[in-house]
Amino acid sequence: MNIAIVEDEESVVKQLSEMIRRYGEETGYSFALFTFSDGIDFLNGYRSVYDVVCMDIEMPHSNGMKIAHKLRQLDQSVSLMFITNLAQYAIEGYSVSAGGYVVKPLRYEAFAFHFERVLTSALRNSKKSISIVADKVHVRLNVDDIFYLEVVNHAVIYHTARGNYETWDSLANAEKLLPQGAFARCNHCFLVNLHHVREVKGETVTVGNAELKISRMKKKEFMAALAEGI
Repeated sequence: MNIAIVEDEESVVKQLSEMIRRYGEETGYSFALFTFSDGIDFLNGYRSVYDVVCMDIEMPHSNGMKIAHKLRQLDQSVSLMFITNLAQYAIEGYSVSAGGYVVKPLRYEAFAFHFERVLTSALRNSKKSISIVADKVHVRLNVDDIFYLEVVNHAVIYHTARGNYETWDSLANAEKLLPQGAFARCNHCFLVNLHHVREVKGETVTVGNAELKISRMKKKEFMAALAEGI
């Protein structure tokens, strides 16, 4: 598993690295570690290859919480654990779906407890996420956060809980990335996440806050998929 450590204190980086290796020896996990001394450097050229990010909140040139918010725009599935001097950041961390907090000075028992939780989350998320290239940036999306896909000319727009992402693709290719049975077409332009369907009324389906047209050709197939998915 790939672990990113975003921390400006060399002594803490060394401590974290040793704890992660010790945890791997005790549990049988194998880890590749990537270290960054600054959050901005971490985000520049970010690619969704990490399973867990260990993020310091207070760094000289960047605030870890702000970096985490930007990270969530690029990667909705990576597991996030904060390293901090201040426990009160825990409440704000819910907004970026942080899975754990380790308070400095670091102690192995506390670290192992939180690290196990974020690893469990990482393993679960890896099975329900997809990676795309949107605006020349690699982005990882959590399938559960996708409301629907829309094709416009030769582009596919992913409408998600965290915003819209446009990629150069066909709807047929995009459909192959998604879990079978979880999505269905309501017409030739839209591929709908059935778990986000709020209402079907006449020739319209409400998905999240959007109302989409159901074509006559697709209605029977769409309703059958919806009934099966409920």
